Amino acid sequence: MPTEEELEAAIRLWPGAVTIVMAKKTELPELVTAGEKTVGVRMPAHVVPLLIMQKAHRPLVGTSANISDEPSATTIDQIPSSVLEKVDVVVDAGRTHHLLPSTVVKIQDGQVVVLREGVLSREEIEKRIGLR
Repeated sequence: MPTEEELEAAIRLWPGAVTIVMAKKTELPELVTAGEKTVGVRMPAHVVPLLIMQKAHRPLVGTSANISDEPSATTIDQIPSSVLEKVDVVVDAGRTHHLLPSTVVKIQDGQVVVLREGVLSREEIEKRIGLR
């Protein structure tokens, strides 16, 4: 279960280009987290994934469309073949709205820890959440 602070952060930051890293529930398959004890959770502001989740009545599980520490893909043509080979489905919804990746945060001991600054700056995250 998310902590109260994580839930409050989600309410203040979603939908949008922010991923919140949380402890994974034990029933979440290892395949989803590559064996990690945490999972990145995001509620996008894009109509395509929102419609898929609404119609399926389920969350979506997905990987990044890039390799760690490599530039983010903004079109389907920029997704590395090594990523495409490992996924079941790719939905081409056109160019991304942002040139930067999502901002990745973790809430730890009442503090916002920005793991990767992206679309939203550290200052904007802290302002919206009301934490320091």
